[in-house]
Amino acid sequence: MIAKELFGGIGILKYKDYKGMPYTIKSADIEADENGKKIVPAGTPLPSAEAPIGLLLEDADVTYGDEAVTVVYQATIDNAKLTKKGVTVSEDVKAKFPRITFVD
Repeated sequence: MIAKELFGGIGILKYKDYKGMPYTIKSADIEADENGKKIVPAGTPLPSAEAPIGLLLEDADVTYGDEAVTVVYQATIDNAKLTKKGVTVSEDVKAKFPRITFVD
């Protein structure tokens, strides 16, 4: 069993009320960073910005294999938390989520 360390733990939600669904991030689809880690930050549109089904709820580490995660499709998202994580969600992507509200 591999022990996992949580990174940041701030999440992306403004309020705890949300709706999400399960999704599996494939390790092979993610490029490693300069340290060899494959970290997908919370707030990343999945499976892609071109055809998103939701936003990743929490950071995911797929360095050692695929990871089951939660993808949010209805929620209030805190833009300041996205910025802190280094994630920018474009206006085009935001428009694809009528049930997600982005607030500052």
